[in-house]
Amino acid sequence: FRRVLFRSPAITQLSDHAYMIESPMNGRFPFCNGFVFTGRETILIDAGIGDERMREVDRLFNIDTLVISHSHPDHMRSWRTFENKRLLLPAETPDSVMDLEQLGVRYTGSEHWGKHWVEAIGKPLRIEPFRTPDGRYANGDILDTGGARLEAIHAPGHLDDHYCFFDHVSKTLITTDIDFSSFGPWYGNPEGRIVPFMDSIRRVMAYPYTRVCSSHKPPFEGDATDSFMAFLACFEQIGRAHV
Repeated sequence: FRRVLFRSPAITQLSDHAYMIESPMNGRFPFCNGFVFTGRETILIDAGIGDERMREVDRLFNIDTLVISHSHPDHMRSWRTFENKRLLLPAETPDSVMDLEQLGVRYTGSEHWGKHWVEAIGKPLRIEPFRTPDGRYANGDILDTGGARLEAIHAPGHLDDHYCFFDHVSKTLITTDIDFSSFGPWYGNPEGRIVPFMDSIRRVMAYPYTRVCSSHKPPFEGDATDSFMAFLACFEQIGRAHV
């Protein structure tokens, strides 16, 4: 079941203990949707809904823990709003996320272009490097809130530390940047690799979900096989365009 509870921020209830927080600009960069899971602990997945909505979500849900799915700017942008909350990062996230210039080098592959990224994207978007996290999670770990049991699914190819999540209670699959957007799969960085990304998509779509939620599109109820297959087909279309 699904219903909108509030208009600002736009919150969609997915199950008894799961909610999607719609980002500004309908999920387009530099924002992304967020996901709240409640119980004896309340977590928010990703910090891309903007400072104002982050504060409103905290007022409504009293967030305990911020979980970052991967270290792209649109998923980490407003993390500082929750700087006093418990912070969990993927095990694969490198220490470069704690230094803006090193983050630029990671995204671009060189010091020259890394400095350009900082000036053209990092500073205008007010991206701040992470502090030392309170913990890390790895592939197969279960984040148990008491109301949800989220399995962390390592899904490289988009970024080395890219993760999806499957809630074993509500059967909700959070595909993060396997996002079904018309833009297609993004792997335009040194860590972006086509074959691992396609393998990740195939593994993620095999979970026994009843709904799929991505970071940049509305929730999808039921069988999303056609959407997954269309997303996979984008790799071939992009390949043909570059021949």
